Amino acid sequence: MITLLLDTNILHQEGLASGNMLLLKRLIDVNHVEIFIPELVKKEYLTRRVMESKEKLKEAQNSLLTVAKKVSKNSETQTKINEVKSCIKDIEENIERSIYKDFAQWELDFLVNNLPFDPAVMTAVMDEYFSGGGVYRKPKSREDIPDAIINKSIEDLAAKKREITVAIKDGAFRKHLSKDQRMILVDSLEEFLTLGLNAEKLAELDALSSKTGRVLDYLSSEGFRVVLLAYLAKAGDEVGSIYLEEEDITIVDQLEVDTFAERINFPQANTVRELVVESVSHLTSTSYSLKISFHAQATLNYCAYYQHYMLIETDKSREVSIDSMNGEGICDLSELFAFRFHGHIEFKFQEDLDVAAIETHSQDLGSDKNPIALSINIDKAEIVNI
Repeated sequence: MITLLLDTNILHQEGLASGNMLLLKRLIDVNHVEIFIPELVKKEYLTRRVMESKEKLKEAQNSLLTVAKKVSKNSETQTKINEVKSCIKDIEENIERSIYKDFAQWELDFLVNNLPFDPAVMTAVMDEYFSGGGVYRKPKSREDIPDAIINKSIEDLAAKKREITVAIKDGAFRKHLSKDQRMILVDSLEEFLTLGLNAEKLAELDALSSKTGRVLDYLSSEGFRVVLLAYLAKAGDEVGSIYLEEEDITIVDQLEVDTFAERINFPQANTVRELVVESVSHLTSTSYSLKISFHAQATLNYCAYYQHYMLIETDKSREVSIDSMNGEGICDLSELFAFRFHGHIEFKFQEDLDVAAIETHSQDLGSDKNPIALSINIDKAEIVNI
């Protein structure tokens, strides 16, 4: 059995119900993989998840307050705003409990093994803190203390298992672990799933069902790609709800000035083109995951200093809007660009559908009462023109 340890950033990257997570569960269910999570990784993940959720709810509340000032206090709109504010408050009161409950269920479903914190390791952790040894990037680097504690859990697990796979993105931490020959390092679940033994096991599981093979062939076909492209071009609500923040957006030097706090909002469904279905994976008996990418236009919101805004304004090929400016000269700007989006689409159908029925209903994706449902999950994008 392959032992896989997940670091905090991998959990944040994937969430608990991504297509890659569901593929991982298939390997867990047949005792091909076992999962381990250090206690501190769990605490880091849950704390950050709760904090980020509450921050977003607070932003929503502040936005509503701004809107509320623009309408009459006795208007129907004001009444609806108050209802939404009350709903957000209820969510805020329950969000932490909900996040912890979801994680507990994930632990049960994925048979997660928790690595408890051993206070005895703190002597070694603090010795390395003062010397700059182990995972520390320099002596007395306080921000590395959590990684140093997690590192001790990883080393202890490696000693017991002799060989483990660690899914980790942190550069300095990863560099330290790479020195240990007992550890195989991957920087994503996707990379882990493509490793030889894992890919072979998934293919073996797929081969157990002739229906699975025929569905995979259909979803990988040019005919279905054309059908899917037509669906996306009309799926205004689904495509328009895609939202990405700066860590998931690649810009490089294409804006020609220094910017920060980039966000992508409201991709335009009717501009979707150049759809590529890169791969198709079998998740369950009634669901499949398609790794996809496509071009579409979307609004890029970003911040820049006023003098940089003035430079952009001189470029006649660009249409930039200034939404606000603070006392320090930092502007909120927005501009329409073409992006290449990357992510997955989950394809779900009712249990009793055969392959012929799946092909038939696929011709009318998104229609009412269609037994096929699609869920779009976009996780990164880059500008493809300027």
